[in-house]
Amino acid sequence: MIRHTKRFDATRILSHLGQLILAVSLMSSGCVNGWAHESADTDADLYAVFGVEGGDIWAVGSAGTVLVRRDTHWIPLDSGVETDLKGVWGTGPEHVVVVGDECTALEYNGEPEPDPDTGEVPPDLRPLEVEGCPDFLAVDGVSPTDANAIGSSHIYWYNGSSISRGGWHAENLLGLHTTSSDDRHLCASQGLYKHYDGNEWKGYHISNCPVALVDGKCPMDEEKPILWDVWAGKSGKGGLVGNSGGIWLLPPPEGDAKWSMIPTDISSDLRAIAGWQKSDGQVEMFAVGDGGVVYKIVDGKAKRQNVDISENLHGVWVSEDGTHVFAVGDNGKILHLIQ
Repeated sequence: MIRHTKRFDATRILSHLGQLILAVSLMSSGCVNGWAHESADTDADLYAVFGVEGGDIWAVGSAGTVLVRRDTHWIPLDSGVETDLKGVWGTGPEHVVVVGDECTALEYNGEPEPDPDTGEVPPDLRPLEVEGCPDFLAVDGVSPTDANAIGSSHIYWYNGSSISRGGWHAENLLGLHTTSSDDRHLCASQGLYKHYDGNEWKGYHISNCPVALVDGKCPMDEEKPILWDVWAGKSGKGGLVGNSGGIWLLPPPEGDAKWSMIPTDISSDLRAIAGWQKSDGQVEMFAVGDGGVVYKIVDGKAKRQNVDISENLHGVWVSEDGTHVFAVGDNGKILHLIQ
């Protein structure tokens, strides 16, 4: 009689064990459908988030709050200011620019050295020289010496050491994205979107009918939405977000074609948008907004994400390969999706 014994595949057992540990970890961190809630031990409102080369993720917010995520932990830095910080962008672990209210423009260049005379350690970020005195809303760029910031109706230029005032635009600028030195995007109040192609700025206007169309026409004066943010890939495909749950796709329609809004199931504002470009030129985007709303935008359709929060979300960032998504909002709320 031959006795059969059962073999145990150690590799398979370890694989299942690893999956179980990951699942338990995600559940304990507050993961909902892939979205994990991360803690930075702060109740400050967070307005912007950005990832730099080298893996660090930066978030900025109210009362001078600056956070950096290193090795899965969020660490507070001393900004040296108490103003609300609205924008963050950088090119590496030791080059990050932060902007905010009351002319605030700061730069991080690595851990500061103590004063040789007093031994006192200065703030982690140093102030930049600014021409004019705006409330900055955003900053974005392409290199350590070529970036833009926006404040009120002006676009500002960062040259690596200071920020100077550039061109004036007709509306209050609210959103900014820079794909390359010859491809810059702005959005503003009154439905204004502007694109710089390396030679000039070209403007477009979005308008929406507040009621149902009659015989294909709007029976009332069309409304011009507030456009809070813009993002585009190198292919030119991207999106804009605004009030009343508005999402519009880039590039703009050609000729006299109407710029249609992607349907969503909300009437609250969408505050930020970001995405990544696939190898075939298509883009995948995420939009966030009031009431903890998150949408994933693929193939021209917006799908609501289940993130199980009610706090307003103000900022979102997506890694270049689309594997990581971070969103930030009120009361120190931080969401992280691994795709």
